[in-house]
Amino acid sequence: MKESVEWILGEWRTISGAPATIVILVVIVAAGIWLALDWKYNAIINNLKEERDHLKEKLNRLASSGSSVAGAVSGSEIPIGENFKYLYDSNVIKLGKPRTPVQQCRRSYQSVHENAIVIWLECRSAHFALPTDGKRKVIEAKDTDWEAKSYTEGYVRKILNPPEGKSPPTGGLARLWERNPETWAWIGWRDWHCPINTSIDYQDFENGFLVGPLPIGPNRTEGRVFMVTRDGDWDTRKTEKPAPPCSAI
Repeated sequence: MKESVEWILGEWRTISGAPATIVILVVIVAAGIWLALDWKYNAIINNLKEERDHLKEKLNRLASSGSSVAGAVSGSEIPIGENFKYLYDSNVIKLGKPRTPVQQCRRSYQSVHENAIVIWLECRSAHFALPTDGKRKVIEAKDTDWEAKSYTEGYVRKILNPPEGKSPPTGGLARLWERNPETWAWIGWRDWHCPINTSIDYQDFENGFLVGPLPIGPNRTEGRVFMVTRDGDWDTRKTEKPAPPCSAI
């Protein structure tokens, strides 16, 4: 009887002690899981904070750079030409500050081709080929010696041999094509052209120039102004000021 009682008491101690052991194990496991999750999410939060701080630093640098550029441009004392303001506002970073007030370019020429718009400016003594395919940069060619026969379409057709129904370039542009076809033939054949013997506006900037208005089409009075940068980019916008009429060649 005594042995039975001792056995029951011993087993009871084992049974009564078991729940405490289980509770302790559960607490230990839960604590381990909590510590692991706490470490993981603390690492994620710290990474996000570092990324946020890095982005804030970049934004501050960009804001500082933008304000310094805008301040430099807006601080210019030379006014932007009335016809150029909208185009300038769209390209202020590319053009930089104006170097001169608006001037008058006494004579100009616009020739629209299959793959480019070509303008000649007496005030720059140069042709500028503005590509319309978006793949090239602007080409500039200073004036050289022009021959009167280059303005005769019969002569130009003979030397450049355009296909039937296509019109060749004329004048100085024809001379450039004749001398350097690998540089100029890509502009394609002429759709229409417009010599202008009336002054148009011209303004020089740190990184390029603005000029216009030039007509948007043959026998059209609506005008557009052009931007050309030293990096070979260009842009154009319509203007309220009408374009001068085309002259005879």
